[in-house]
Amino acid sequence: MFTAKKFTSLLMITMLLLSSLPAVSFATELEDPAEKAIGTLISEDGEPIYLYETTAMDSPVLTQLDSDSEVIILEELEEYSHVQFVSADGNEIWDGYVKSENISANEDLLDTEKIIVSAEEEPAIEAEEVKPTVSLEESTGEAGISESAARLSGKALSGIAINAPTKTYASPSTSAKVIKSYAAGAVLKFYDYSTSWYQAKVKASGKWQTVYIQKSAVETLVPNPVQIEAIAKLNSTVMYQTPSTSAKAIKTYKQGYILKLYTYTASWYKANVQVDGKYQTAYVPKTSVVLPNPSSKAEKGIALKNPTSVYAYTSTNAKALKTYEAGSILKVYSYTDSWYRATIYVDGKKKTGYILKSHLEKVTEESTQQTGLAQKNPTKIYEKPSTTAGSLKTYAKNSVLKYRGYSANWYVTEIKVNGVNQTGYIKKSDVSSQTITNYGLTLDKAVSLQMKMSPVTDASNIRVSNDELLYRSRAASWDDSYWKSATAAQVRKYLDPENYTPGSREYYQFLILSEPAGTSATEINKNVLNEKGVLAGKAASFIQAASSNGINEVYLISHALLETANGTSPLATGIKYNGTTVYNMYGIGAYDHDPNGTGAKYAYNQGWTSVEKAIVGGAAFVAKSYIHAGQDTLYKMRWNPESMATKGYASHQYATDIGWAVKQTARMAQIYGLLTQYTLLYDIPSYKE
Repeated sequence: MFTAKKFTSLLMITMLLLSSLPAVSFATELEDPAEKAIGTLISEDGEPIYLYETTAMDSPVLTQLDSDSEVIILEELEEYSHVQFVSADGNEIWDGYVKSENISANEDLLDTEKIIVSAEEEPAIEAEEVKPTVSLEESTGEAGISESAARLSGKALSGIAINAPTKTYASPSTSAKVIKSYAAGAVLKFYDYSTSWYQAKVKASGKWQTVYIQKSAVETLVPNPVQIEAIAKLNSTVMYQTPSTSAKAIKTYKQGYILKLYTYTASWYKANVQVDGKYQTAYVPKTSVVLPNPSSKAEKGIALKNPTSVYAYTSTNAKALKTYEAGSILKVYSYTDSWYRATIYVDGKKKTGYILKSHLEKVTEESTQQTGLAQKNPTKIYEKPSTTAGSLKTYAKNSVLKYRGYSANWYVTEIKVNGVNQTGYIKKSDVSSQTITNYGLTLDKAVSLQMKMSPVTDASNIRVSNDELLYRSRAASWDDSYWKSATAAQVRKYLDPENYTPGSREYYQFLILSEPAGTSATEINKNVLNEKGVLAGKAASFIQAASSNGINEVYLISHALLETANGTSPLATGIKYNGTTVYNMYGIGAYDHDPNGTGAKYAYNQGWTSVEKAIVGGAAFVAKSYIHAGQDTLYKMRWNPESMATKGYASHQYATDIGWAVKQTARMAQIYGLLTQYTLLYDIPSYKE
């Protein structure tokens, strides 16, 4: 039953609408629009009357309306009607769907436009004035396609018109009569009909008619919209009044601006924007924005620029909310391929800012300690990971430093400054696993000096190119048929460091032996000393000897295995001397005429009454005699380039065999090949003046 309402009530609503609210056009019909009626909400059984967002069964409830409230009927459907509710003070305007059974339509008609207002605030940027429309042909709303009393089968779908115009046909054929047309962006309701067509009911020429719409002419709305965050892609990213790029632009955003959007269709997002202090629904093409890929995992980054800026949004043209000095360590979260997101405080207020990834160096802190040699004189330890930061401490060139990996260009270390532990940072290029020592001596001069020492070569382990010596597989003995005087060419071959490739077995002759190798006792016992006579299980003693005497434990093990025939020689298993069993692991003091006797005597005088004492005590002799006498590599033991450079002649050399240093590397390389935990530091001589 229709009930009459007073004209003053109509006039009040009309004036409120026309005087204070902007129109947002969703669709523009190409034919005469229908007039909109005023209705009164009724609830016969006292049940609450809900305003729904859509007609779907699981639609969210927008608000609850009172019985006797007046609404503007935008479209009459079978189960639900599309309405707008305006509060008495005009401050609240709701657009949605109520059950048709809860509406009593008035006879009076209201000739005004539909208005959509958002409840979500968003900062205005470059706002354009939106003027109210004056023609019903530009009214908003779902564009007149509706259910009839005889409901079409299936679940109602919603979508937007893509074509301009989008046509509805009398039958499912593009050659059929066009019943009604809609502008691009119009919001339509329809039902599935076939693989290529939708079916709908429209009111045309004063009566309801069944029509058909090509599926390719519309784009369906997503069933369950969700809020997302997106970034303005274009320098002027436009928000449109309807989901059509031919619609009116109601707002624009700068490139990089962070937008709060809702999923809408396959090609469009929906948004709530504020223009001139009022909220409107707007639409943005998906191609106009990019989606971030935010991570919840915190990362650390080193500020590279001085200053490094944190921006209001993802653009270097945005306002800098805060800046940091180079070397500052910042907590960030990955946001896009090019940007980090960070939480900062400005004037005591928490804000979200954005940092260009290229302005930070990612921290990848490692737990494994490394050892390296200082490359500069001095080598600085910085307060922050930046060369512009202050220096906590300095070290001379070739100083051995301990540190951990921190980033692509920095190490982190713990040092004591005035007795206080502090964290410092080392530039990676300031340290290295090898150093180059230039002796100020030419290679020709060095060869000449070495030739004065009567160097020799043998045929047991070497084949020299273009030389008369051939390989001979028998133990060396000192006779003229086995050892021969080395030629200058042969000396040059072994003396020239450039003849050895990094990573090769022979390269171990440059290994610095004055530093412990940082090995694992468990690994050495299992992989190296297993079944090696009395040396089995004695890795801890070798590591102790290395630490106490500043010597490489792999070198000690290699030496001991060689001298004791893998822990089985008499000096290794014990010899009684003056009634006391003594041990000698390195052959120290053992002379060729009586190696066991002289070696035992030396061990007795040193008090080496156990295998462990012989390992640790003998290491002190090895370290003192050569390692800490300036000859801390096998190469230096054999050739002693420092003596040639400072004294002008060769002296204090471990052997006359030109191949001695290379031969010693075989067992060391074999041992290192059985280990996974160790440090290698090299000192490479250079003979270039």
